[in-house]
Formats: sequence, structure tokens, C-alpha cells
Amino acid sequence: MQVKKASGTWDEKLRWEYDWNPRDQMERADKFINGLGIPEGYVEYRYCLSCDGALSERIEHGAYSGGSHPIVSWQRYEYHGLDLVRVDERYDTSGGTIDSGDPWRTLEVSTHRPGAIGSLLGKRVYTHTNNDATPDTTEDFYYTYDPVGNVVSVLDDSGNEAYHFTQEAFLGMNSPSMSLAAAIGTARRVIGSWSTKRENGRMISRASTTSGRGGMTRRWGGL
Repeated sequence: MQVKKASGTWDEKLRWEYDWNPRDQMERADKFINGLGIPEGYVEYRYCLSCDGALSERIEHGAYSGGSHPIVSWQRYEYHGLDLVRVDERYDTSGGTIDSGDPWRTLEVSTHRPGAIGSLLGKRVYTHTNNDATPDTTEDFYYTYDPVGNVVSVLDDSGNEAYHFTQEAFLGMNSPSMSLAAAIGTARRVIGSWSTKRENGRMISRASTTSGRGGMTRRWGGL
């Protein structure tokens, strides 16, 4: 695969390699560029066996440096039954490299309707820019549904429509300009695509986002 460099040329090759566990779940994805034998970075996935094999941790490693791949993101997913209710991340209090001894801070909290797998009702998203557990901003989002259970729109804390969702009759979900997950920094577990603007009943621009087994979606150029 070729990717576009900052100079505008398309001569940099990109390759992904994947490892799977016996339960057919992805455990690791390595990103290679320029035909090098050492990955540019990689992502590890861990799963919760007591949560029907749902994704429990996602650990992203950056570019090779000083004999290792430093951790640049470490997220943890918590469930009530099969519903994702909370996402936390590790952070380094001094702004250094993340490791297993670092504390956790909350990224988002979700509420669901009662049931084995309840519909998502709301999500509170915390944005952090400092090396502490106090969020810099907090945003609330609320989900609305059509009569058959499809998400129609997402409202912000003021009741304004922040994102709109559409489906095609036979092809399933449309793929508008950005995913809700990417836009508000969630764990990217929302299946489907979202539009931030409607004009005369149609979407202005579109780009796809999908999610797969255990809530994983395409991130960081490949996963």
C-alpha cells in the first residue's frame, strides 16, 4: 500500500500485520513502512473473558526509539453486563512515557436502557490536556432513536443536534463526514457513521467509519 507523504509524493509503502488468538480476536496489529523489518508502531488488544470476550484494553505503541516502542495510549473499557459503561486511560503525571504503573483517569461514562444489551441513552465525555485527572472540558451527548431502534441523532447538552445519522434502504448505514467517536474522543465503539451538517435534507460530504469485533474500529491509520 502507498501513502501520501508531506511532500505530496506517493512513494512510501505501508504494510499491516495482524496476530489473532484462538477465539479469533485480534491481539496485535503491527504497522510497517518503507519495507523496514522493525514496525513503525503497533497496537495491542486485551479482552474480558467474563464479558463475553469484549475488548477490555487497547495499548498503542509509537515509533521505535531507544530500543523500544513507547506507549502513547493505554485505554481500559468497563462493562455492566455487555454494555460499555466507562472508558479510562492511563496517564503519566510528569508527562513522560506511559507504563503499567501509571494511574487511570476517566475519558467517558455511558448510560443505557435496562436490558441484557440496552440502547445507549447518553454519554459524558471528558477531555484532558494536562497531566492530571481533572478534565479540562466535559461534554454531554444524548441519543435519539426511530421506532425500529436505529439511532437518528445525537443531541448536545443544550438540546441542539450535534450529529445526525442516516441509513439507506438496502445498503445499511450511510457514511457521512465524520464519525461521532472520532469527533468527541470516545472509545469508538459506535457502529455506523455520522454527519455534522444537513442541507435540504441531504448530507454535504461523506467518509466511512466502521467497528468490528469487541468494539474495535479502524484507528491510527489502520486500526
